[in-house]
Amino acid sequence: MQTAPIGTAIRRPTEEFGLQQIQELQAEATAAEGFYVRNDYDSIVGRYVRNAGDVLLWPLLRKTYAEADVVRELAENEDPDVGFMQKNTLAAVETPTSYQAIHSLPGGQQVKALGGVINVPYYAQSLWEQQGKPYGPQLALKTEKGMNATIKALERCLFRGNATANPLEFNGLQSQMAPGHSFELDYASGQKIASSLRAIARIATSDEEILRGITHIFTSALGVELIENQTDSQMQYMNLERVSPGLQVPSVITQRGPTPLMSSPFIRDTPASPSQGRNYDTVDYWLLDLTQLSWRGVIPKGGTPDNFNPQIFDVSKYAYHAGLEEYMADKRMILMFGTLFAGNSGESIWKLSVKVPAGTIGSIAPI
Repeated sequence: MQTAPIGTAIRRPTEEFGLQQIQELQAEATAAEGFYVRNDYDSIVGRYVRNAGDVLLWPLLRKTYAEADVVRELAENEDPDVGFMQKNTLAAVETPTSYQAIHSLPGGQQVKALGGVINVPYYAQSLWEQQGKPYGPQLALKTEKGMNATIKALERCLFRGNATANPLEFNGLQSQMAPGHSFELDYASGQKIASSLRAIARIATSDEEILRGITHIFTSALGVELIENQTDSQMQYMNLERVSPGLQVPSVITQRGPTPLMSSPFIRDTPASPSQGRNYDTVDYWLLDLTQLSWRGVIPKGGTPDNFNPQIFDVSKYAYHAGLEEYMADKRMILMFGTLFAGNSGESIWKLSVKVPAGTIGSIAPI
């Protein structure tokens, strides 16, 4: 028996120019009538994504390749100097030679890694198969749970990721929002939440220099309930928008027309904390322009091209000879690389925090 380096991705030898080359594979190697064959997971991964606990933001994000390890952007400078002039002399306002049409914005978002490893010791696999795989396909079940956990962690980080608090994770909406884009509302004041959302959309879309829009509003289930309680008699809220095949959600009328209101379990309502001077619960609404938000990913080497979802690899530290060299997987790895990137320096992200009475979260009492 030979040993391969610990943590080696499962591989298969090929012959090229008389030398043995190594080609990495992205799928499980499984025995079929005496031959090792490759299983393709692409369609299964798609179903995992759709079934992973009401994940909504990830499927809607535009996905593209990361240009570098730290993703940055260029922005337009102010317009050149222009103005009215004397028509006979044409003494025009001149733009300084130092004027640049574009400039590079500071900062950037670094690509991060997300996933996990499931241990599948070779002896345990051997005994399990010898016994006729009792209790069902346990490895498939572990893989499904691992994929679901990865997708949920991804969606959670899209909203709440903070690379300052945890350098291993990427920055989410909260950490990339531009300054001055957060507003507060006291529910007890009687002010309509839908009206405040419209007002924020007005502010966002009325800047003649910065072209912005609001395409979607995300909140918690309680956030949707609060609007329903305030608008039961006002039908402007009850419009439905189709955001994906088979999924219709309510919409709020804004200056740009009906805007989908998406309920996500990954948006946390904040309970009261008297010790921190917060005697009220808080419910957040995120107003987003998804045309300015994107996922900048790196496809893992050996993975399926153009697939930005988490990918599945089998990893081996054992090798043996049985006519041809083969590898025995002892770990299953789920892996993805990437980061959320808010274009235009976070101008596409707005937030409304609504104060509600302490104890509202988790209560079924009327608000």
